[in-house]
Amino acid sequence: MATAQKIRDDLVAPLRQIPRLISATEVASILGISRTNLYAHVSRANFIQPVRIGSSMRFREDLVLEFIERGGMPAKPVKSRTQS
Repeated sequence: MATAQKIRDDLVAPLRQIPRLISATEVASILGISRTNLYAHVSRANFIQPVRIGSSMRFREDLVLEFIERGGMPAKPVKSRTQS
């Protein structure tokens, strides 16, 4: 008989594979550009296409990081919330 932990792990495992979605504000901050500039890049197909959820626009974090690694717009250093 399976243990409760094994059952829980089997149920949670697929959720770990779901990519994290981040907002246009977060993407613009990572790239060091304005949201308006980000939207312009998206409309000209110079950037990864967003996931639309209703009227919201979200970006897969893994694709944003891949874009940067492939030499896309350079990312500016992101301050951690604990730094002053």
